[in-house]
Amino acid sequence: MPAIHAKNIKRGTGMRFNRLDLNQLVALDALLREKSVSKAAEHVFLSQSAMSNSLTRLREYFQDELLVPAGRKMVITSLGERLAPEVQSILIRIQAVTQLRENFDIYTSTIEISLIVSDYICSTFMPAVVKAVALEAPHVKIRMTLLNGTYLEKLDRGEVDFLIVPDHFSHKSHPTEPLFEDRFCCVAWNENTELQGKVTFEDYQKLGHVVTQIGDGRTTLFEDWFLEKHGDVRRIEIVCPYFSLLPSLVVGTNRIATVHYQLAHLYRTTFPIAIYDLPVETPVFRELIQYHKSFESDQVSVWFRDLLRRVASTITER
Repeated sequence: MPAIHAKNIKRGTGMRFNRLDLNQLVALDALLREKSVSKAAEHVFLSQSAMSNSLTRLREYFQDELLVPAGRKMVITSLGERLAPEVQSILIRIQAVTQLRENFDIYTSTIEISLIVSDYICSTFMPAVVKAVALEAPHVKIRMTLLNGTYLEKLDRGEVDFLIVPDHFSHKSHPTEPLFEDRFCCVAWNENTELQGKVTFEDYQKLGHVVTQIGDGRTTLFEDWFLEKHGDVRRIEIVCPYFSLLPSLVVGTNRIATVHYQLAHLYRTTFPIAIYDLPVETPVFRELIQYHKSFESDQVSVWFRDLLRRVASTITER
């Protein structure tokens, strides 16, 4: 199920509808999205001059400038603003229609599936998914990208097939399905001299913490919850970009980290860490699969979502 991308649509002497070459919709989508002729050209693998020619033809057809200079930038006209979501929706629907097949055999399919995931999912969940795909669809390719500040826009534009995200990170306009739940725990170096067999709330306030901050600066589910529930009472001393780094960064120190239990269990055999219950009751951590609403009935999407649910059903707390 290739994500919506201009390179999936062939250019050339295209079919015309109401005198518009439908191939120009790809150029229009890129121009309205990037707000730059050069960036739009790069996005659809055209030369800058070819994209400039497309913009000229589109301006003539719609009798509107579509993009106008504003200082060093380009801005979209009011008509362009109205066209942008409509053009995007058309291209996504075209993609969905062109993928329909009467006889579908996932075992022989050579499709590429793209996902945006956290490094927590990469470490704890995706190895089992990749193994299952290899057995059921040995020629299917998987492309994973780490969660960042543009993940919702990429799903909306059809540039990625699936998100695997916590429930509060999901897009409100597209379908979701539950995958699995996890809980939070505390990890520390197994020679931490400040802990006496458990982590008390006093310990939790007193000791230095190692925490994760997602690439775009967004706080994690636990950070949001803890701040609301208990205020900023933790001593945050180390901030790192990945959940999977947390267990290693407490080793050799008296610091602690709050991590997902599945991640802590995975790294307990790699690093000299101890796992403790948190001294406060915390919310359950829920991971969802999300996909564009236009692909809800897509054959590859239906198969892959079923595979993800089957793999998720095997995840139990160890």
